[in-house]
Amino acid sequence: MLNFLIIPMVGAVDVFWVGRMGSAVALASQGAANQVFQSAFWIISFVPSIIAPVVAKAAASGDTEEVQRATGEAIFVASLVGVFGMALLTVFRAGALSVVGVVPGSGASRAYFHPPLGFNV
Repeated sequence: MLNFLIIPMVGAVDVFWVGRMGSAVALASQGAANQVFQSAFWIISFVPSIIAPVVAKAAASGDTEEVQRATGEAIFVASLVGVFGMALLTVFRAGALSVVGVVPGSGASRAYFHPPLGFNV
């Protein structure tokens, strides 16, 4: 259940630091980025909900081999889903931002965007 505390903590820290910049555009841009992050988090965070009962059942029965197998599968699936999600958000980032109301190519969307891969939205 601790994984569900990540979203509010990330949002609070982001709003605190970006809000100190004193720019409404920066804060609005951070809000849009947080919404995309939160949506991706909720889509991808099904893995702990599914694997926790499997690991708990194996641990309760004392089957350490099954615990290790289930944990390994969970790590593999989480990594695979995470890489797939990252690739989708990297390729379709303009679409992801437009879903939360950011107009691609607008001045507001470019004001605080620093492309890590050398290309812009």
